[in-house]
Amino acid sequence: MSLEVKSILCAVALRDCTERVISYAASLAKRYGAMLYIITVVEEPAWVYKEMGEELEALLSTLEERDRLALRDIAMRTEELSKGQVEAVVLRGKPADEILKFAEEKEVDLIVIGSNTVPPVQKFVMGSTALKVVTRSHIPVLVVPVCR
Repeated sequence: MSLEVKSILCAVALRDCTERVISYAASLAKRYGAMLYIITVVEEPAWVYKEMGEELEALLSTLEERDRLALRDIAMRTEELSKGQVEAVVLRGKPADEILKFAEEKEVDLIVIGSNTVPPVQKFVMGSTALKVVTRSHIPVLVVPVCR
């Protein structure tokens, strides 16, 4: 049985260690000649009052645009690394939900995601996007350890 990988989803939080996660995904995309989707999710904070309305929307739109510009630059560099087609996408919502929904819509064969190493108690209290993706995905997930 041979492994066929036609498309890869690389989910990143735009932080200092993003390049490490993208390097893994780009390397795999190059090896398999796969389409590479690089996505980030602007999370709508649960603690924000709904009365903020327009101000909240303006803030989230600004964050989306900032991430879109950063991701576009990353995608251009990654195209050279992967020697293939790269699409950068900024989504809004709950990160794990949006990552899984996008992966299913695009029928990707592999999800690559970074994860910080944190104590178990902290994961229990705060949650972890990577952990949620791994436990809820029916698509194989490669977890890349990043900054500590």
